[in-house]
Parts: sequence; C-alpha cells; structure tokens
Amino acid sequence: MQNYLDYRLQYTLVEITNYCNLKCPMCPQAFDGGMCEKGFMDFKTFKNIVDNFPRKQKPNALKLFWLGEPMLHPDFNKFLKYASEKLNNPRGYEYITFDSNATLLTKEITDTILDAGDLIPLFTLSLDAIKEETYKKIRIGGNFNKTMENVKYFFKRRHERGLLYPAVMLQFIVMDKNHTEILEFIEFWKDFLKKHFVPGLRHHKDIIWIKRMDTPDPKEQQNLNEFYATKLKEYNIKSQDLGWCRIGAEISNDLRDMDG
Repeated sequence: MQNYLDYRLQYTLVEITNYCNLKCPMCPQAFDGGMCEKGFMDFKTFKNIVDNFPRKQKPNALKLFWLGEPMLHPDFNKFLKYASEKLNNPRGYEYITFDSNATLLTKEITDTILDAGDLIPLFTLSLDAIKEETYKKIRIGGNFNKTMENVKYFFKRRHERGLLYPAVMLQFIVMDKNHTEILEFIEFWKDFLKKHFVPGLRHHKDIIWIKRMDTPDPKEQQNLNEFYATKLKEYNIKSQDLGWCRIGAEISNDLRDMDG
C-alpha cells in the first residue's frame, strides 16, 4: 500500500467551480476582487477530462478542488458518480479526493461519497473551530450548527453502513483567532470518532489535522511558521495514532512517520 504522502502529492487538479459560499480571511476568495472570472464546469468538459484521465503506474488523484467549494456545483453528485464509475478499476491507481467546508454536505451527497468507498481514500473537511463564535469570525457566511450537523451525520452514516472508507481529514488551520481552542477541537473530534469507529483493516484513518496557515509572502510565512511552532509547543500538540484516528501536525516528516 502506498504511503499517505504519496497520495497527497500525486494528483490532477480539476476545478469544477471557483465559486465559494464563504469568505474566510485566510483564503484568496475573501479578497480576489473579481480578478478571476468565475463559473461552473459543464458535464461534457468534465466527462472528457475523466475519460482521458492519465493512467500511471503509481497513485494519481482526480482532485476536485482548488479555490472553490466543489459541493456548490449543482451537478457535484452527478460528477462524483461518473468519476467513481469510470475510475473504479482493478489496478487501484486512480482515486478521487477533494476539500470542502462541509456547509453543503447534504445527506444525498454523503451517500454518494460513501458509495465511492475506497476510491475516495481520504478527503478534507475544513472546520477551523469548535465554538460558534470563533467559527463566525473565520468561516464567514457559514452556519456553525448546520455544518457540525452535516459532519456528524457523515460519520454516523458511514458507521451505520459499516464502511471503512472514505476516511476524513478534519482540518483546523492555526491562527490568532482560534488557537485557544486547538485542544478542545482535538478532544471533541477524538471522542466523537471513537464512538463512530468501524473496526477493520484499513490503510487510511480519519485524521484530526492541526494545520499551519500558508501565505504567498515569504516574510509573512516565516512569521506564521514561528507562530504555528510556538502554539504546537505551548499546547503540546504531537502527531499520534490513537488506533481509531490520528492526530497530525505539520512538523518534519510527520505524515511519513504517521503512516510508518
């Protein structure tokens, strides 16, 4: 089985929409000023991409995300179903992944994702908070209670169906607005995931991912790196495998160490 880091680094990025329903301060969506024309990919174009997806002798993802919220596309379910049917082959090299803010993770979309099984070995849900007042400052335009309901339903439904996959990365980007609740975020999801864990042989586990904030400005990135490292030390955040999930942080070789 390939290392998790290999899965993250090998992908073909397909932005099915660059619209987003949130205006998070750390994202270009909050300040792009309309510089980039926005739209939704049509199914014909998507079908052509999937039908001609590059075949490689190593893992290669169809990544349905860049700056937009993929579930905002009115045909997200249709796109995901088609890709799942087309890429589901015995070689196991092709797979699907994406990031989402989970605000539009409906019950129907949840079942479509679960139907894909291990063809989606891991996808990311970006949350960044465990308290409503903090969420409102970061995930601007989102509904905290609805989002939490959506995420919890996904895990409950996966447990109900007795499925090992897809695994989920619950992402928390560390910043000055939320760092005081890192431990509470970890504890809440650690306990929740334990209650909805399906035992079985799996390579990927759900990950509670404590992430560094990124910026294109080198000087600002250095400041962010120092802030991040300080908070990891202050709260004693370390990567660990709990058996039913993993806790991860961006320190040297973390992901490779976590996957062994």
